[in-house]
Amino acid sequence: AGGSKCRPFRKLRYRTVFSLFFGKLQLAHWLPSGALFDMDTLGFEGRGPSSGSPARASAAGSDASESSSGFPGLYNRSTPLPTLAEVIERIGMGPAQLKAGIAGGGVWLADGSELLLISSVTNSLAFDWQLSGFERGFVVTAVYMGILMGNLFSGPFADALGRRCLILLSYVGLFVMSMVSSCSFGFLSLVCTRLCVGVSIGLGQPSWNALGTELTPSSWRLVTNACGQLLFPLGEIYSALLLLADDPNLASLDWRSLLRYGAIPSAVLLCLSHCWLPESPSYLALKHRDYEAEAVLHHMARTNNRYVESVSFAPSLGRPQNSESLWTAIPKQVNIVFSSHLLGTTGIIVHSCFMLNFAYFGSLFAFPQVLPGVLHSSSAASELLVGALWELPGFCLGIFVGIQVARKVAIKTYLLLSSVAFFMFASAVTSGHHNYAAEVALRLGYYGIKCFVNIGFVVVYQYSVEVYPTEARTTGTAVNLAGGGPAALLSPL
Repeated sequence: AGGSKCRPFRKLRYRTVFSLFFGKLQLAHWLPSGALFDMDTLGFEGRGPSSGSPARASAAGSDASESSSGFPGLYNRSTPLPTLAEVIERIGMGPAQLKAGIAGGGVWLADGSELLLISSVTNSLAFDWQLSGFERGFVVTAVYMGILMGNLFSGPFADALGRRCLILLSYVGLFVMSMVSSCSFGFLSLVCTRLCVGVSIGLGQPSWNALGTELTPSSWRLVTNACGQLLFPLGEIYSALLLLADDPNLASLDWRSLLRYGAIPSAVLLCLSHCWLPESPSYLALKHRDYEAEAVLHHMARTNNRYVESVSFAPSLGRPQNSESLWTAIPKQVNIVFSSHLLGTTGIIVHSCFMLNFAYFGSLFAFPQVLPGVLHSSSAASELLVGALWELPGFCLGIFVGIQVARKVAIKTYLLLSSVAFFMFASAVTSGHHNYAAEVALRLGYYGIKCFVNIGFVVVYQYSVEVYPTEARTTGTAVNLAGGGPAALLSPL
């Protein structure tokens, strides 16, 4: 619909000149009803089809020289559209990312709540069912085994089906399987249900890490992911309060009721995610769903109260065809993660995640078992609560270190501080002394472990997201998070 002899076009041209006479171009209000105009072909910015439409894609050649007649406000074909990342930078940080962070980052809150609960009730389980030490540890190991499986499934399926879908499925599985596990009638049934709880947790973690990065301006990405992980100790605080209300000494716990109460955050977060959590615009653009991507960007701009003239973006080069099926996409994503130029990086991050999880989850299981026997001035449940509170400044310190120094320096810093804290705690526990110096070393080591390890979670997990391209980002993140799975499996045993 572009010739000068076309009557609707001539009418539109006259009305455009008339509008310019009054100093403002408002083409949308002058369109004649029923006129089938492709505004992108006519050359008007922000009014036409999305960046993935045939009109926009075909206009890069000869139409580039056919710019408008010089009137202000008309789009010049020689000016390229911004990239999707540039549009997100213009939208900026605001309530849109905050709401998404609470809803999607809540997978870490549910994770913290479930893990501390199951680690704390194993003594009561052993008393009720006469479990051996190995069986008691294997109940917790089953959860970590499920997380490992969920991480491996999450990456390829989130890259193929979308990040939001996997997060919603994670919350559904967490709530349902936590309720079912509270009705377990024996060791085997409890292990199976807790395995499914772990799978549900593992499905959501890599998906949120990728989604949080893709919704956020580059300068805020580390902060966004760190704030999501900051919800993990809030989940621990929730569970510690439940334990404190049930039995401060953790000696005789009503574990069935505690597991049911632990499922409540998942149900709340599922409702919030359904209302607040958008799909990743990067994923939508990658799948040629540009209209949906622009709708997400427009909603984010409106929520952040930011005026953006247009949310249209240039299509990325080399994105796959729509015809690519799930089973052809998964091997492609895996090949990218383990390609020659990323293989070394992937191996180092996997090793870093292994050591990080071994330190954290090993201590998470050990503290409820060790603290009742070494503390004399306070209850074990109250110290678990205080330890969870000490994780909050650890995440804040991780944000500061991650912003101020390079990633490698930040990783070395967390390793040094954590090593000192572990040495102090182990020395105080094994010394056999109950004097003031041993008590100080015990508490400093305990609080230091809870604080400093979280620097590693912030820096290492963020780096595991940044190094991979969009089409394999969740797969790469999932492989790295799964690398910590064997450490979590071994630590309770």
